[in-house]
Amino acid sequence: MANSKKLIDPVTGDKTSGTTGALKDWAPTWLHGSVRPQIVKTLNAIHSFAPNAKVVLMGYPRLVEKDHGCLPGAYEDVENDWVRTLADTLATEMSGATQDAGPWAVFSDPRDEFDGKAICGNPESIHGLVETGREQADNDAPAPSMQSFHPKPAGARLYADALEHTLQGK
Repeated sequence: MANSKKLIDPVTGDKTSGTTGALKDWAPTWLHGSVRPQIVKTLNAIHSFAPNAKVVLMGYPRLVEKDHGCLPGAYEDVENDWVRTLADTLATEMSGATQDAGPWAVFSDPRDEFDGKAICGNPESIHGLVETGREQADNDAPAPSMQSFHPKPAGARLYADALEHTLQGK
């Protein structure tokens, strides 16, 4: 399988037997079976240290707008649709993790706030590929900076808006 990768335990980094299969099939299963339980474990650990606190788990926006024409290279519709769908799957699993953890945990979903404002949006509130302003930690990375695919200052405001809406129960 050309698209398969050797399985690695995400917790320990140890190689395990088998391969992932196609990423489009493997990723949702991995999010549900591996990532979600790890989030629940982390939420429960936080709760054990702060049993009276309300814990808010902040989700991720869809990184790229449906119209992704501003991205360079051969980034195709099928890839963009998959990236956007994966963001929705991750949101489902993160929300489920808060429900699995208990009533003291809530999920804050920033996707609505970012709609129309992700990469290629207007105003664009998430960095696309950033090839300037590299940090010392970027030296071993490929040309793009670690700022790539992270929020701009306006994106930080959108995260804050999402949090405010969650805490107000909207």
